[in-house]
Amino acid sequence: KQVELAQGDVVLFHSGLFHAAGRNEGDTTKFSVVFAYRGESNPPKPGTRSASSGEVELGH
Repeated sequence: KQVELAQGDVVLFHSGLFHAAGRNEGDTTKFSVVFAYRGESNPPKPGTRSASSGEVELGH
């Protein structure tokens, strides 16, 4: 299903869900921010984009 988003909208989904964005056909650059939450028992796979990103540990 295709979802149209407006400026300021937020979309949340499970990381196991296949997702993609269409081509930016506008004249302005579009930016996005991605946050991934995971448990200590679920580390990112070495060599992936997730593994190369910094981490912020949340308090217990």
